[in-house]
Amino acid sequence: MTGPVATRRGRRAGLVVVDQALSTLVGFLLSLLCLKSLPGEQFALFTLLYGWYVAVQCGIRALTGEVAYARLTDRSGAARQATTAAAALAVAVALVLAAVGVLLSAAAVLAFAAVLPAAIAQSALRWAALACYRPGLAVLSDAVFLAAFAGSTIGLTAAGRTLPLPALVLLWGGSAALAAAVVVGHPVLRPAWSSPLRWLHTTRRFGLPFLAEAVSQSGLNAITPALLAAIAGLHQLALFTAVGLMFGPVTMLRQASAGLLVGEFVGVGGRPAAVRRLARTSNLLLASAVAGWTAVIAVVPASVIHALAGQTAVSARPLVLYYGATLALLAMLDALQAAVRALQRVTLAFWCRLAGALCLHVSVLVGGWADGGLGAARASVVGATAAFGISFAGLRVSLHGQRAEPATVAASSAAELSTRTG
Repeated sequence: MTGPVATRRGRRAGLVVVDQALSTLVGFLLSLLCLKSLPGEQFALFTLLYGWYVAVQCGIRALTGEVAYARLTDRSGAARQATTAAAALAVAVALVLAAVGVLLSAAAVLAFAAVLPAAIAQSALRWAALACYRPGLAVLSDAVFLAAFAGSTIGLTAAGRTLPLPALVLLWGGSAALAAAVVVGHPVLRPAWSSPLRWLHTTRRFGLPFLAEAVSQSGLNAITPALLAAIAGLHQLALFTAVGLMFGPVTMLRQASAGLLVGEFVGVGGRPAAVRRLARTSNLLLASAVAGWTAVIAVVPASVIHALAGQTAVSARPLVLYYGATLALLAMLDALQAAVRALQRVTLAFWCRLAGALCLHVSVLVGGWADGGLGAARASVVGATAAFGISFAGLRVSLHGQRAEPATVAASSAAELSTRTG
């Protein structure tokens, strides 16, 4: 049985990686289209709105999908209830967002409010599929999402149509609704009624720690751009965000490798020498990948970048080397975090990540205050270096004979998937 079981596990792991790539590609495509077709300040507005959407998505996922994944029994029933709870929470947030849009007379905010339930429902169904060991359904949903959105936008672009931000958001949300509809009828994923408040109460053991981690990461990722825009202006925020989009492929590699590394570190059995060796190898490979992509962006002619991503991306080229150095440090940090998680030091990993995130985000804001987008990129290298040092120290603590904290299999598996999906 070992052979077939190993084969099935390997196939599932491969499908999870494919699904993560498809899911990331959808967001990357939306961001790239906005970067290419919108003026700098409009693109900065999209950055702010999309950052808050991701924060809401991660928060709801922490309270629903990740909890369902952590269940050791009746995962199918838990996943179906989690999907219903996620949809209910999304509707509540959408109503608040719609009220804000009406008060501000902001069409883009109203567009995000309109599509939020569909986008969250698609994400919830994807997580339900993963929780039920059906990654193929998650791949199907994300493939439909990507195909529908890419096909419609390519068709409109070929016809010479330039869409404003609200229209792009509505098109993206409609594609999410279609992707959700494709899989929602499957018996394993069909939502089951459950009171959202009852769900939150009965699952608070896992939900509250997962929510704390989501807020510490995605919350900072949403707040920092808003503060950077207030400090340096929307144009400088657009430059800082544009350079990040140019690193999209290696960002996807970073997200996919984080979860896979947890399994690799678990496989070495906590032996200090083996963990250190795997950490060194992982760091070298990840840093090399980022350095290679940084070199590609640095030598590509400006005319090519303009054709692919627009004028804002061309203006952001002076930030490339600094952002590449930051991303290399963060990718290596992920490998260290994966090792700490694999050693079942879940709480230590959380505090290391939180402290490192604060160092990074504060440095970006200080740099943005001093010299706009370029200053933010330069300062991010300093913050990422500090964050890497914190995680390095955390790994040393984990390896130096201190007793690993108790952690259930469920919490460890949830932590692993949380890392894998960013």
